[in-house]
Amino acid sequence: MSKVGDNFDLIHSFIVFQHINPEIGENIFKKMIDKLSEGGIGVLQFTFNHRADNASIFRFKMYRDFPFIYRLRNLITSQKNEPLMPMYEYNLNRLFLILKDNDCHKSVVRFSFHGFDGVVIFFQKNKAEIY
Repeated sequence: MSKVGDNFDLIHSFIVFQHINPEIGENIFKKMIDKLSEGGIGVLQFTFNHRADNASIFRFKMYRDFPFIYRLRNLITSQKNEPLMPMYEYNLNRLFLILKDNDCHKSVVRFSFHGFDGVVIFFQKNKAEIY
């Protein structure tokens, strides 16, 4: 049985980080990589772009960042008062720097789309020199 302090040979996340504020998500990402064993594999998905028009993006950010506006909208439009599922975009440059700085030099990217443009990053943690 694995203890929390143990390392892992595989870390995986799919359509999860997009619901976590990047300031928090990047720290979780770093901690996951810290727990990855030498030679371990990571498969993580992140969103990086929303294709909607600027007005829709602005409206969604207002709903996400100011929940009372979303509740007011639901009240006015007679919608159920269900919480809004937050969606965030990640800076791929920052993610790749985290991988590089943590010896995850072997990386492959596959694009994904779930309402937002995303990437699935496959990587392996190895202490190897960059050529």
